[in-house]
Amino acid sequence: EIRDAQEVIQGGITAGDLGKGIEVLPLYGRLSSAEQHRVFETSKVAGLRRRIILATNVAETSLTIPNIKYVIDSGTARISRYSPAAKVQRLPIEAISKASADQRAGRAGRTSPGVVIRLYSEDEYEAKAEFTDPEILRTNLASVILQAAQLGLGDITKFPFLQAPDPRGVRDGLSLLAELGCLKDSKSKEVELTGVGKALARLPIEPRFGRMLLESKKHDLVREVMIIVAGLTIQDPRERPVIKRVQADAAHARFADPTSDFLSLLNLWNYIETNQKKLSSSAFRRLCKGEFLNYLRVREWQDLVRQITSIAKPLELIPGQPKVDPDGIHKSLLSGLLSQIGLRQLSEKKAGDVAKKSDKPAKASNEYLGSNAKKFVIFPGSSLAKKPPAAVMSAELVETSRVFARMNAAINPEWAEALAGDLVKRSFSEPHWEKSQGSVVAYERVMLFGVPIVVSRRMQYSRLDMKLCRELFIRHALVQGEWDSIKAFDKANRELLKKLEDVAANSKKPQYTPDEDDVFRFYDARIPAEVVSTRSFEGWWRKAERETPNLLTMTREDLLPQETEKRIDLPSQWIFGEQSYKLEYKYHPGEIEDGLTVLIPLADLPNTSRDAFDWLVPELRTELIAELIRTLPKNIRKYVVPAADWSKKALATLPDNPTEPILETVAKTLRTLSGTHMLPTDFKLEQLPTSLRMTYKATSESGEALGVSLSLDELKQKFAPQTTTPESSDAKSLASDSDYLKLKDQFVSDVISRVASPVSAFSEGLSKEDKLVILAAGYRNVQDFVDDVVTAVIEGELEGKAILSLNAGEIAVQVSQGLLEECSRCLSLIAEIVSVSREASKAISQLQDISLLFVLANQKKHVASLLPKKLISTTGINQLIRLTVYLKANLLRTSKLLEDLERDRRLEIELNQAILLFENAGGVVPLKAGMPENIVKARWALEEFRVSLFAQQLGTAEPVSLDRIKKILNSK
Repeated sequence: EIRDAQEVIQGGITAGDLGKGIEVLPLYGRLSSAEQHRVFETSKVAGLRRRIILATNVAETSLTIPNIKYVIDSGTARISRYSPAAKVQRLPIEAISKASADQRAGRAGRTSPGVVIRLYSEDEYEAKAEFTDPEILRTNLASVILQAAQLGLGDITKFPFLQAPDPRGVRDGLSLLAELGCLKDSKSKEVELTGVGKALARLPIEPRFGRMLLESKKHDLVREVMIIVAGLTIQDPRERPVIKRVQADAAHARFADPTSDFLSLLNLWNYIETNQKKLSSSAFRRLCKGEFLNYLRVREWQDLVRQITSIAKPLELIPGQPKVDPDGIHKSLLSGLLSQIGLRQLSEKKAGDVAKKSDKPAKASNEYLGSNAKKFVIFPGSSLAKKPPAAVMSAELVETSRVFARMNAAINPEWAEALAGDLVKRSFSEPHWEKSQGSVVAYERVMLFGVPIVVSRRMQYSRLDMKLCRELFIRHALVQGEWDSIKAFDKANRELLKKLEDVAANSKKPQYTPDEDDVFRFYDARIPAEVVSTRSFEGWWRKAERETPNLLTMTREDLLPQETEKRIDLPSQWIFGEQSYKLEYKYHPGEIEDGLTVLIPLADLPNTSRDAFDWLVPELRTELIAELIRTLPKNIRKYVVPAADWSKKALATLPDNPTEPILETVAKTLRTLSGTHMLPTDFKLEQLPTSLRMTYKATSESGEALGVSLSLDELKQKFAPQTTTPESSDAKSLASDSDYLKLKDQFVSDVISRVASPVSAFSEGLSKEDKLVILAAGYRNVQDFVDDVVTAVIEGELEGKAILSLNAGEIAVQVSQGLLEECSRCLSLIAEIVSVSREASKAISQLQDISLLFVLANQKKHVASLLPKKLISTTGINQLIRLTVYLKANLLRTSKLLEDLERDRRLEIELNQAILLFENAGGVVPLKAGMPENIVKARWALEEFRVSLFAQQLGTAEPVSLDRIKKILNSK
């Protein structure tokens, strides 16, 4: 700001607008000593009549400049404040206090009368705070808390400060001390220091810097880290005079390390140390001046290193000989900067680039993702600014126009894992059997304060879940043969399985072929719990084989059920809706009537559909779906084993009496539950054993069997000449429903024609904002909106009433009363709905993490589903008020995704089960006209279920659960 003001004033002088004989000087802390001293020296400008000094608040108290006649006070200043929320040092422009304003006024008139010109009103002056906030309210409190704990002052929140710090600042200070390993229990109110904490309390430097020194001892780098820590504590000795900035940058470039600003400091120290030994005191001063180094700050740096060396001796922190170990230095520094790591972000693609196909990876931006989701960029003066690395640590994060990272170094983020200890959060994904390693491996992700320091690392999963590893070992190694250590028992068992398959095929009873689940159960009963890999199996088997050689050798009796002809208690009637047919069950392996047979009267045959029959009866559905799963190709089937377990999972989400085609329904259900892509055509219905396929028998009026077939269509064709084609009950029902909908539409239209439209009166009171809301809700104009409100009010009046008993004129009179008020009420609701939907959509669009693509797509789809065409009549007047809650629930879910994605995924599984129940019962979103009452109730119960899962704090309109939704769908 000072430079900009100087250029403007200088331009006015050059143009002659401000007269001649004027000199403009800047004054701020980062100027070189020579440039700062110019304000005290006699000017060399010929004919000087006036000097203008542009200063920061350094001129308030730190300096007294003679001969000041006028002070122009802007009333603002950049005041350093630490933000506990963002964990950065901010330099916001704030209004100054009265005390600062008075100090500024006092700069004038030191040697003669002066004038202060305040660029604000007297009222603004009187409204200012009396004094500037003390530093304890504006800084990180970690050092204060550390010293208080060392002195045994008790609970810091109860200490009688003259001005008590903000509790958020105290919590942040405690958080930093916990990060540095200073606290025995970070959750306890009593601050008890660890050995590290007690050591840091003895060092009169920032806790972060002290932690670096302690860590440096492990790497034998005390000298190097002590020099860097002292350099970070003082003002940078490198100067950049404005008029010689290019020469200064060239001189300092010799010390710059392109990977680390910290090493640049060390290089500078080594240069100073080497030359100081060679030169006299005056020659060394000249060297510093020629190299654009501030001599006094260099001496301050050297003095500080000596002081720290003396203080640190009792802690056995003794500087050694110079050593070159960049990684060791950075690991030591990283111990104090764990929450100041950043990973470089990928740049976002422009909208026009989305459609372009490219195999090139996304380019990295210059922005970094740091702890607690804060974003920052490298300060332009850093050595790393031109070629930003993938990961950095920063000594300081300062917010001015944006958040800048000062003093940076490129690091390997995995270094932080060992240093952070319990601060890291680990998650594990994709446990799977790996033949080459003979064990179950998974991918580990390690997060530190929200930064993924390890993205995907392979690890042995047995240390987390031995039970799952044992199951996968048995299934893949022993059952499927995915291992290299083939044993004698393994070979014998595979020969037996092949023989049993051949016998089952010849007897046309493939359902009695031992499947993978049978083989698994055999091994599961014999192998101990600690066997989880090839290696652990080998160790166990060497001893077990000597004691029981045939322990793992299968026999026929181990695999086949003992009572293959045991009959299941099955219903004698097949009931679906109003249809009821007799059922027969026979055990005739190899014959057409093996299993269930339904007896259909010849008259009903033409209008009978096979879809419901394919589902058999409830008692056989678990086995039916399990056998369908076993017909899947192996590359798909491996994701849904054991088949029996997945069959039960699928059935739990289906209605009691499914009506949709079985293959489409099972494929859709398993696809949703397992996340594995599969199509109806992947199942082979014809491969099912006869006992799990419905047999159809046509009967005469007297019950005599006329024909039998596994194909209903074949039976229909055979008896087509002997049957008529009357309407089936379903068709009649459908026709009846269609007639009712037509009648209802005609009645609604009749009522609308009798209602006086309030559109004119309603339009008069509308603002531009109101009309924009109407358009945003999907209505073409105000007339369209009012018509929809009228329709919704009429349909609300008709709800639960028999249309044939109603009088259109009477309904019109009832509807007309209060219609204008209803339009206004609906507009208010719509305005809030549109507002919250925009917030929800914005929150979704702002998340760019690739791991969230699927859930964000579902979130976006959910928002759209709540804003259908003809929003009011489609949703219903009574339900409209809850839409805002549903949208807020969507927004809350989106905002929590980055906090705990695993929890969201678990809840989504529950939600998907409810959605499957709804869809399998015939439900669609948005609801179609004429949907059954139970489907309508379930649709809104589903939304309440979302609220209960992802936004419990919003509350549900009524108790809701998966079982309640299922009960609603099963009600008629």
